[in-house]
Amino acid sequence: MRTLNSLPFGPTTAEQKPAANDIAFRYEPNVLCPACNEILTLSLELHQLRGVQLSEYIKTTYNFGRLCGSAKLGCHVCALFESSLWTRPQDFGDSRMWNWTVAFTLLPATDLNAILMITIECSGASSLCGHGLPLYSNDRAAAFDQGLPVPARKLSLGKCTGDVDTLDVAKTWFDLCLKEHSLCAQIDAEFRAVRPRRMLHLDNTIRLVESAAAAGQDYVSLSHCWGRQTCVPRLLHTTEAMLREGAGLSYLPKTFQEAVIVTRRLGFHFLWIDSLCILQDSDEDWRDQAKIMALVYANSVLTIAALKSADSNEGCFTDNRNPLCLRPCIRDDFGLAVALWSPGRLWEVELNTSGYGASPLHSRAWVVQERYSSPRTLLYGTNGFYWECRCAQASESHYREVAWDEEGNKKTWLQRLKIGPYQTDRDTKQKRPVISWRDHWIGLLDTYSSCELTVKTDKIIAIMGLISKIERLSEA
Repeated sequence: MRTLNSLPFGPTTAEQKPAANDIAFRYEPNVLCPACNEILTLSLELHQLRGVQLSEYIKTTYNFGRLCGSAKLGCHVCALFESSLWTRPQDFGDSRMWNWTVAFTLLPATDLNAILMITIECSGASSLCGHGLPLYSNDRAAAFDQGLPVPARKLSLGKCTGDVDTLDVAKTWFDLCLKEHSLCAQIDAEFRAVRPRRMLHLDNTIRLVESAAAAGQDYVSLSHCWGRQTCVPRLLHTTEAMLREGAGLSYLPKTFQEAVIVTRRLGFHFLWIDSLCILQDSDEDWRDQAKIMALVYANSVLTIAALKSADSNEGCFTDNRNPLCLRPCIRDDFGLAVALWSPGRLWEVELNTSGYGASPLHSRAWVVQERYSSPRTLLYGTNGFYWECRCAQASESHYREVAWDEEGNKKTWLQRLKIGPYQTDRDTKQKRPVISWRDHWIGLLDTYSSCELTVKTDKIIAIMGLISKIERLSEA
């Protein structure tokens, strides 16, 4: 058993950052407090001595509240330890946990790519353990960094996913897609001219206009949860004149406001939001626009998805996170990377979970069609923000190019349908079976059936656009 002599960042240390309470505060990755610096040093020394036989209990002289404070002040590894716990005081229902003592255990790694693992334990009236944090060697550490696009590798990370620097990362992904991804620009010629009847023009106000006013210009679409309909501003015969005259940003609920901010930041002036662009008290208008809903998303230049929000008042952005838990701590001086999530894992958890445990947006049946139809989607989740297009997937911790025929590529399902029952493998040149339209249909039904509908009579129309495409291809 060993005892740490050093302490994490705290109010009496020179490293204290009073601005950490400011929402605009930005975190520099790979910073260590004295305690974590000592932990990593000791871990390497003991690993070199004992190898796979390593098992060491390490006491500390500080409590869990001090560790969390250090994470807030910018220690990258403290943030990873805090996030590794199965639960936290606010979830545990016991504020005394802040005073529980902290200890660590060094163990052999369960991940074959890691050299060892550190687990955290908080003890007091009860005890609480966390996931083990694997430590990766220098060659493996480099792989974490290589997954990031160059602009994001040394980027300081914001508490709010809506700050200017964070939005610039989204713009980097978008510009890269426009420049290099020809597949993302493709749409069937017969449908290219289909546009929604109305859009919102974002000039000095938010103004409802006919689509003719946006002729020749791209538009952005919003995918969101309505929640209780009484909370959602809607286009009605009684509100149409006011919306056509122009409303201020404050008229909109938080999710819509933040969608406007993203749209403007990306350089676009037209935004489509279903509740404000379809007459909600006209059955005829709703039926006409619902029929082309898949094409509205398919023809938009980008879809903004409010992944984490159960209604229009919760917003797109996460306002008070510690983003250090999303990124591996990479220290060249130790030749190590410490990571809670493997590259791409957080993307999978927030985006590809359906049914129980899914994000509020992905529990909504309409979003299946919206996600599959949109060529590019910028998604705002609980922990961070994400990019998905036909050629790439990205988060603040990774960027990965994806093949158009990759099974997990939700954006190219239609392209894969068109190639028939067999395709030639690019490496072996051998023909191999590919997923058929029938398999696609069954997969879509599985995903769709796990979702919910507020209006039960929408069951068919909410996926009609995808049904029509499968129907045409199966007849061919």
